[in-house]
Amino acid sequence: MSSNALPQSGARPTIRLFDDNTIAASEQVEASVWGWLPVLSVISASALLLLAVANSRARLGAPDAELLFWVGLVGLVAPNALRLFSSTAAGVERVGLIIILGVGLYLVKVLHSPVQFTFYDEYGHWRNVQNILETHRLFAENPFQPIWAYYPALETVTTALVGPGGLSTFAAALLVLGATRVVFVVALYLFFEEVGKSGRVAGIATLLYMANPSYLFFDSQFSYESFALPLAALVLYGAIARRNAPKNARLGLSIAVVLGLMSLMMAHHLTSYITAILLLGWWLISVMRRHEWSERLRPEGIVMLAVVLNVAWFVYISIQTLGYLAPTLGGGLRELISMIAGETTGRELFRSASGDVAPLWERTVGFASVGCILLCLPVGLYQIWRQLRHDPVALLLAAVAMAYPGSLALRLTSAGAETAVRSSGFLFIGVAFALALAATTFASSRRQHWRWYLPLATWAIVIFVGGVIGGWARWARLPGPYLVAADTRSVEREGIAAAQWSYEVLGKQNRILADRVNRALMTGYGEQRPVTGYGDHLRSSAVLLSTQLGSRERGILKAGRIRYVVADQRLTKALPVLGSYVERGEHGNTNYVAPLDPAALSKFDRVTKVSRVFDSGDIVIYDVGALVRDP
Repeated sequence: MSSNALPQSGARPTIRLFDDNTIAASEQVEASVWGWLPVLSVISASALLLLAVANSRARLGAPDAELLFWVGLVGLVAPNALRLFSSTAAGVERVGLIIILGVGLYLVKVLHSPVQFTFYDEYGHWRNVQNILETHRLFAENPFQPIWAYYPALETVTTALVGPGGLSTFAAALLVLGATRVVFVVALYLFFEEVGKSGRVAGIATLLYMANPSYLFFDSQFSYESFALPLAALVLYGAIARRNAPKNARLGLSIAVVLGLMSLMMAHHLTSYITAILLLGWWLISVMRRHEWSERLRPEGIVMLAVVLNVAWFVYISIQTLGYLAPTLGGGLRELISMIAGETTGRELFRSASGDVAPLWERTVGFASVGCILLCLPVGLYQIWRQLRHDPVALLLAAVAMAYPGSLALRLTSAGAETAVRSSGFLFIGVAFALALAATTFASSRRQHWRWYLPLATWAIVIFVGGVIGGWARWARLPGPYLVAADTRSVEREGIAAAQWSYEVLGKQNRILADRVNRALMTGYGEQRPVTGYGDHLRSSAVLLSTQLGSRERGILKAGRIRYVVADQRLTKALPVLGSYVERGEHGNTNYVAPLDPAALSKFDRVTKVSRVFDSGDIVIYDVGALVRDP
């Protein structure tokens, strides 16, 4: 033995559990597990910093804000996409990248509105929270949108943080939606991995799902669909995971599925219905292909439970949902039929109701995005049939993906365009899976160099950017100067101050009449009770839009028992960006060609029994109670 190996006299020998080679191997394994995750985390944080700068510049009206926004957004998605396409990333790294990307894209919305609610639907759900906190019960009347009161799951969770937690409603909403976003992307990844039997396919499919037009903004707002989609993903994953799970794990998965279905039933009507339809479709395909069925656990029990829960909730709690959904879903189909028959011309793509046209590059990328999907979708469907046709869930996803081209036709209609965009949150479950299989077909596992994955990452970026362009209007992606009837771009200090004044001086629950945006502010900040056409079955918009306060308008005031009218003089300065000042259909389902006549809002000054109780310069609140009390 060499003398170097012997301890010196009087010294304690050094005991090593691992030699240098073992330690080096251990560090190498740990590095391979995390891969590029630490580096990509820093890059993603830098991209979010750039997006924060873009939003700050946009609030100042700086012309470079839009460029910074797109650079930051692509900088957030592109590096993570490139790594997800790689065949060398480990499972832990892929899950980490998916979480970073999912949370990062959620923070894009937070950076847009970091201190208050600004998206239109958020004010209605805020009202649900107020009702629960004040009445200590569910299903209290929601004048903003009556149907939303029957699906209080999001608000119930939020109030748990607002009450005992002591948070504001806005802060609690940020935490709830941030947590559910993590649940959403992880459940999606696990679901795709269970079906595709590949972490690489699961990572790419989850990435491509995030490219759907609803994901970035619509499904990040404080709204019931944002909360329901993660529940649906959990239910689908639990249902598919339990089919081949060992017996000791089935009970836990079954309980999770049952609780998920019960929560989903109370969260959002359409998501709950579609989840039940997907489970039913899985079972039907299993029955039709039972000779190739490799599953050991039948889904009949889950299907029956989903159907029973939805039918029971619909019949006993929310039967009014039918009247809410039928016009929305049927309007686009009727208009599409009229277009085919040559009776109507449809809507012009990439053009707002106020005449704003998207720039050429946005139109080009928008069409290219759809083209990339349609060109590669058949390849993915073929791979599903070739590799996974024995799996009923894979065939179900293929059927969902095949419905996507049909949804594109609805985008050509005025009534169905919004439905087409919102349906992408469901259809992309199948589209993303099929496209992921197509992508892995093109990217051979033998090609390890990143240059082989660059074209695929570029393809994914085109789909993603096109989804953002097609899903959220150009003027709404960033904050900025006030625009007329533009929802988030119409929320500003003067309107908020007027609503807060009404709460402090006039008190709560006054029956008011206001335009679209001031109605939302008065509902949230003022806790007033707006009178609407769809909620009270009155043509209330006529009172604001008419140039005279005649017998018809006075009759509406009396029928609606309206106490105050909010008149925003800025409505007379420009066309409504969203096509209406007060409610949809107010102008006969046609676009305005001129701004609102100033006489429509000034007419209240010419009525003797009407008095001004508030005037901020642009916003005037009139007390019309004397007219309502007149016999």
